[in-house]
Amino acid sequence: MIDTIVIQLEPPVTDYLNLSMFQSEKEFGKKHYFKAVYNPPKTDGYGPCLTYTSRTFGSQTLSIQFSVPKLLYSNNFDEVEDDDFEKIVQIIRKYLIRFNLYVRSDQIKEAPVRVINYSKNIILTDHCTCSMIMRELRKADISKMVDITEREYKNGGQTLYFHTNSSQFVIYDKIKELESAKISEKRSVDKSSAIQLNLLEQLIEEPLEVLRLEVRLNDKRKIKQTLESLGLKKNISFESLFKQNIAKFMLLHYWEDVSAGLNLVDLGKKAPIDSLETITKNNPKLSRQKALAIIGAAIIINENGSRAIRNIIESKWNTKEWYRQKNDLLRLVGPKTAKLEYINMVEKSLLEFKKLSYAIIKQ
Repeated sequence: MIDTIVIQLEPPVTDYLNLSMFQSEKEFGKKHYFKAVYNPPKTDGYGPCLTYTSRTFGSQTLSIQFSVPKLLYSNNFDEVEDDDFEKIVQIIRKYLIRFNLYVRSDQIKEAPVRVINYSKNIILTDHCTCSMIMRELRKADISKMVDITEREYKNGGQTLYFHTNSSQFVIYDKIKELESAKISEKRSVDKSSAIQLNLLEQLIEEPLEVLRLEVRLNDKRKIKQTLESLGLKKNISFESLFKQNIAKFMLLHYWEDVSAGLNLVDLGKKAPIDSLETITKNNPKLSRQKALAIIGAAIIINENGSRAIRNIIESKWNTKEWYRQKNDLLRLVGPKTAKLEYINMVEKSLLEFKKLSYAIIKQ
């Protein structure tokens, strides 16, 4: 469901905002710009972060950033549902009163969303591990407009980032991430993990593998663009985006984009020499040099992934050469038709989209 979100309030809602607890800074240039920030002290428990900005001849806005599950449960392992929306609205209303803001429920519900993160925790079974899934996904052949970054932790955990300037698809081992945060929040994907470390002690008692997926949309334009591509209404109000079905479609969309890149070629269980014999038999006019090149490329892809060989071909030659090689592979070797079992496992969990919480695991 939803994890972190940033909603925005504007005048006249913000007219009586008390900035006395904010830290302020001023910047001067062609336009006078004022910014004030409130980050709640950790001793107060979890609370939203507020950012107020104003320009002398421009807009005034109050951005409210918070993790929905942390406001409700003090952790983001327990997932929220559509029915939790009213509770969240009332928590935000009550929180803003301390800053002299008396906001109506409808004003919060209709507030535009600037940033939104949809997430899902998935329990892996049948001896499948998070590292097995991430090892395969980093081989995926995806658009060069998307960068892939991998981060490894000393405890053996790792995080995969598929990112552009305005979005991220993040995949990581939730248990390992919490273990890293116990040493230092700077090592964690989630920079406010301290409040949920008590949950770690309970989770490690269970032999669990928990894969976490996050879709992070970092501006209004990207949110609208993604909604449109999914055939959904481009309404970016808090109430409109707080929907389980939108979270499900978003996560499936990004997951399928990445996992589809695994289905390039498949040598099956044949030895490379047998595959070479099959290709030359089925294509008698194929030159020796091309036949060997095709088998060599297929072996590299099976071992290291499409992206690895693509990077080499494009850096040494050009993009056209990669597409020629790809077309030859698909025509002569054939596409991979069967997905790995554990890739199917993740897809099935996303399609079912059942709520996950520690209480449900303990049942």
